[in-house]
Amino acid sequence: MIIRIEVKPERNEKYLPAVLTNEHPESKSGLPVVVIDGERQVRRPSQVYCLRVSDPQMAENARRGGYLVLRGRSVHEKSAKKR
Repeated sequence: MIIRIEVKPERNEKYLPAVLTNEHPESKSGLPVVVIDGERQVRRPSQVYCLRVSDPQMAENARRGGYLVLRGRSVHEKSAKKR
């Protein structure tokens, strides 16, 4: 699955358009990776601050993969691996 998302690379930066996909060759065990628009490389959980994901299933997959996912207006830190 490939869906449009917004990603915040650093805490004090603006959100950027991106895709969240589990169909990329670097995706492991069906866990999604992030690709920011205009880039070729994937961004791992340690390389982004948080994601805005509207699809509940992909949001859960992103959380399992270690990404910090925004739900509503608050960030759920429990969903991210310690960095």
